[in-house]
Amino acid sequence: MRRQPAAKACVHAHPPHATAFAIANVDIPYCLIPEAEVFLGKIGVAKYRTPGTPANADEVGEVGKEHQAVLMENHGVIVWGKDVEDAYWKMENIDSYCRTIWIATGLGGGCTGSPAARRRSSSISARNSHARSARRPEGVRTLRQR
Repeated sequence: MRRQPAAKACVHAHPPHATAFAIANVDIPYCLIPEAEVFLGKIGVAKYRTPGTPANADEVGEVGKEHQAVLMENHGVIVWGKDVEDAYWKMENIDSYCRTIWIATGLGGGCTGSPAARRRSSSISARNSHARSARRPEGVRTLRQR
């Protein structure tokens, strides 16, 4: 993640709940839980490239410039932080967030967030330099599109 000067440490793992979103090619919804917006910002998605290749490093590096947490399609997650502990904490946070969304979706209420929550979350994101907007990559579905 040399392309992001603030990235002092990276953690790559295959946490089951977040990786499930990556494998299913489903966008992780945002504007639902304020803590995720504050600590992670919008989660990026890197298109699949063979793990360990320069093409994979290029794709993840490009997405990582704008996102502290990146889902790698059909693979796993990589996060960056100010140190290893910060990056590890973000990895725990993304998997917990995905697990919460998964459980809430199973309850049948949907995971869209109220208009007030979206406004509040947008306000929170605007105050945090790491929460930058990005387009959803082509072909990535949302939970509502499933």
